[in-house]
Amino acid sequence: MSETTNSYSVFIPEIWSKKLNNMLEKDCVMLQCVNRNLRNNGTLYFLFQTTRLNEVLKVLNEKKLVVKKMQFVYDENKENSTVVMLKAVKGAKEGVLVQKPRYITR
Repeated sequence: MSETTNSYSVFIPEIWSKKLNNMLEKDCVMLQCVNRNLRNNGTLYFLFQTTRLNEVLKVLNEKKLVVKKMQFVYDENKENSTVVMLKAVKGAKEGVLVQKPRYITR
């Protein structure tokens, strides 16, 4: 397995995990803003916790944002992925490319 190593002290702040519930609700202000301002074929890059993958994909699908690329991020000290990076395109055709995982060293 190919490893990409980066040195990040904190990859995603803990506050995001608390705010993720609010962000994924149907009246999510951020995704409403993105949906309103993003043109067709416009791109959204998105990072979030891997445990919420199903919920995020559902909300993105409701907003007509199609996931085109997905990359799981692993902490070198943990067995499972904690963060996933997405590239979503508004109004694109279906089809997702899962890229090689990214490894973070601390």
